Amino acid sequence: MNRCVAMLFVAVISSFVGCSGSHADPDETFDKNWNNYFPLRPGNSWQFENEFDHSERVELRIPGYIFVRNRKYALLEMSRFLGNRLYQHLLFCVTYDKDGIIRFYWPSDRLMEASDFNSAYYITKADSGTTWGWGDKWFGRRISVVSRGMTVHTAAGSFNGCIGFGIEESIEFQIVDYLAAEIGPVKWYGCSLVRYEVR
Repeated sequence: MNRCVAMLFVAVISSFVGCSGSHADPDETFDKNWNNYFPLRPGNSWQFENEFDHSERVELRIPGYIFVRNRKYALLEMSRFLGNRLYQHLLFCVTYDKDGIIRFYWPSDRLMEASDFNSAYYITKADSGTTWGWGDKWFGRRISVVSRGMTVHTAAGSFNGCIGFGIEESIEFQIVDYLAAEIGPVKWYGCSLVRYEVR
């Protein structure tokens, strides 16, 4: 039932938000700043498995694009499973920006035009040790580039030249995401890639 509601939500958001701006002269920021460390083409998908609890899976999928005030965003679905039970389904709007910035928003986020450094999620051109975010260790998010050029081994293969992003969303929640060029995320929310389809 949750899956049906979530998919209906995606359809409603796509049809409503997609009409919220003229496509005659869309902002070219997305295409001009295409980032191969997270290729956001419709149909791309990634499946991950928790390295410590193999019953937990995370699936990412790009169902399509939307336009908000002529700005182009990719829809990103994230589904989390324990065994065969779906326990979380989230929808994000993701876009590219200059300097290798990848921004994530909620579909209802009134700040979807935010472009300051600290609202970025990933910055693929940032040097190792660069840190950004908002809030503090009790309430907020801090992200930093912890490594560049890493080789990451997963069930889906070994990926060279990865960028590692350390993410702290509270004093108790600290993970490292890894992105590989031409592939996208190979580690996500503490889970390791097991299969993917990237165009």
